[in-house]
Amino acid sequence: MHESADDLFANIKYVLEANELKLNQLVSLGSDNTNVNVGNQHSVFALFEKLSLGLIKGTCYCHVLHNSVKHGNEHLLFDIEPALLKIYSHFYRSSVRSQELTNYFDFIEEEQKVILKYIRLRWLSLLRSIERLTSIHTIVKIYFLNLTNDDCPELLLEFFTSDKSDEFSECTLYFLTKLTEVQNANLLLQRDYTTGVSIYNIITNLLRKLMNRLQDDLFWL
Repeated sequence: MHESADDLFANIKYVLEANELKLNQLVSLGSDNTNVNVGNQHSVFALFEKLSLGLIKGTCYCHVLHNSVKHGNEHLLFDIEPALLKIYSHFYRSSVRSQELTNYFDFIEEEQKVILKYIRLRWLSLLRSIERLTSIHTIVKIYFLNLTNDDCPELLLEFFTSDKSDEFSECTLYFLTKLTEVQNANLLLQRDYTTGVSIYNIITNLLRKLMNRLQDDLFWL
């Protein structure tokens, strides 16, 4: 159940007044970027703006960074997100498949690493999932390409085949593991003691680092 803008506004206003905070001294309102919070028509921000003229809208930069990466992924050589989800779901709730993958690790005498679940709403899990798949890419690839009777999902067959798409997918994996600046910035933004000044510094530093990479044609180190 989602609360309306009026309900959220009333609750926030009550908490502020209960703590003897003056609404006319409110200078900024930070929230995530849903319409109920920051929409132009009838939103929490619009209601507070009537009480405090000149109120600054503070959007959620964690969501901004996440959406930037999400849309940026669409321009990469291979879309990694669907492949990660498909690989995880292939082994999820299937002890037979999981054991078969374990046999591959045992055969090459390498310690097995669990395939990490990527949750779309938990974007910080994306890099960890990519890093894990990169570390066991060869073993997982052999497993899927050895499946018989068309058991390998079409998406993963394309992802792991030895033609150009395989080079693209593996290259994309390694490329994304080196773009840690966005992940680090997101972690800094989620600290419970981050201030408005800190947010400005975090975002400007991230933009500077990314621009330097573009100017130097450096995306690997």
